[in-house]
Amino acid sequence: MSTLKKTRSTKADQAREYLRLVHLKQKELKKNKDLHEESKKSNQMQILDDKNKLEDIERLQEELERCSKNQEKNQKIIGLLRNELLKFDLETNHHNYEEQKMPTSTKSDQEPKRLDIEATHNLTKLRLEISELKNEIAKQETVINQKEKKLIKLATINRPVSARLEREAAAMDSTLKNVQNRLKLLKHTENLVQTNDIEGLNGLLNTINEFKPEKPEPICTVDDAWTIAPSEVREKLNENYKIMKKNIEIINSLKKDLSEGIEYDTVLRARLNKLLEEKNKKFNKDQESSLNGILNSLGSGYDAEINKLKQEIIDLDQTLSSKWLKKKKEVSFEPAQISD
Repeated sequence: MSTLKKTRSTKADQAREYLRLVHLKQKELKKNKDLHEESKKSNQMQILDDKNKLEDIERLQEELERCSKNQEKNQKIIGLLRNELLKFDLETNHHNYEEQKMPTSTKSDQEPKRLDIEATHNLTKLRLEISELKNEIAKQETVINQKEKKLIKLATINRPVSARLEREAAAMDSTLKNVQNRLKLLKHTENLVQTNDIEGLNGLLNTINEFKPEKPEPICTVDDAWTIAPSEVREKLNENYKIMKKNIEIINSLKKDLSEGIEYDTVLRARLNKLLEEKNKKFNKDQESSLNGILNSLGSGYDAEINKLKQEIIDLDQTLSSKWLKKKKEVSFEPAQISD
């Protein structure tokens, strides 16, 4: 009897141990499933975040292109107005010169008036040149700012930035500083030209390459300027024109470099999008396949163990039942045997 109880206790302990192991394995399986779902959800959120950032970049690029088109349209209008203003200025100066010209005046009397008219005409042309150059610099400054914002957007997507992009960013930073310095110089010169008086003329004769906003150093005084021959005055003005044309050429070169950089960034962004999409697809597919294989193997193993345990419990129950019935029958016949 004690042996039977001991056997039943041992089997019951084994059954409980099996059930405990099955329960632990089921908890582990559920934990793995939860981790898989959480990882999958995190990847989807990251992909969605990257997609939203790329959409913002495309939207900014479209706005930049639209602004560039509007700028080109404004430049055409400015060019037409510039031509009209030059034409009006030439006609006005010619009329004033003819009106002030007197038959009885000597050549020495006419020379200061002619110089005054010529200087006014040159100042007008110079003012228009400066205005046009200032618009070009402002346009390039806008393009540089947009490009910097785009690079910052790309850098926040946690993607590796190539060495070429880093060099381009450093070059653009240097270019932006140079453009800002030239813009300060042009604004100062424009303010002097707009005065259209002695101080303005004195400011135009400053050395541009050695320009100091705090204390400009004039080439000569205004009184000395009127005593210089007209050819020398024109030579000084022509030097200013050459410097400004050189600045325009530099700006056009910068514009070309920036357009090439924008095209390169567009190609690079497409390549990055494609690589990221392929990488995410491959990673999700491999991870899902691996987890499905693990879950299937664990599930089949658990099912086999559970079925085996159920069968052992059924066999044990049947064995115990049969032994109990047999023992019960033996006990029920004992009093009859004693009476005999």
